[in-house]
Amino acid sequence: MRANVPDACFLASTIKLPPSGYVIEDTLRESISYYAKRVYDVTLDIDWQRWGLIEDDFANHGIASIEPKEGDSNLPGFRARFGADAEFAEIDSLPTQELIDRVRGGIESCKDASVWQEDLETQSDYQKKLKKAMSKLH
Repeated sequence: MRANVPDACFLASTIKLPPSGYVIEDTLRESISYYAKRVYDVTLDIDWQRWGLIEDDFANHGIASIEPKEGDSNLPGFRARFGADAEFAEIDSLPTQELIDRVRGGIESCKDASVWQEDLETQSDYQKKLKKAMSKLH
């Protein structure tokens, strides 16, 4: 059964490409689905996008792989999933503008432009009211 809920866009940005990053992402997906089913008795059809590092980033951005933490309990599962020669890096290995573009693009792909504009106008009105109220305190 597909949930009768408003359209939503779920995006994930994990901190690392190494094992713990994917485990965090996988756990979040599972937890959201479990919670929706348990609490609301619905099955969600989640559009999941990864903002963090992806395999192609190493070649596309000249990112050097770092050594994994051999004591990481998630390492065996990560290697089983991506291979013994999998590469490892931190999110800040991406060029700054690339990371900014990914996050901005992810947010913009999910937002309803008319609702977004209305929210911006509401925030602007509240800021004006706050400034006016604060000016009376001086």
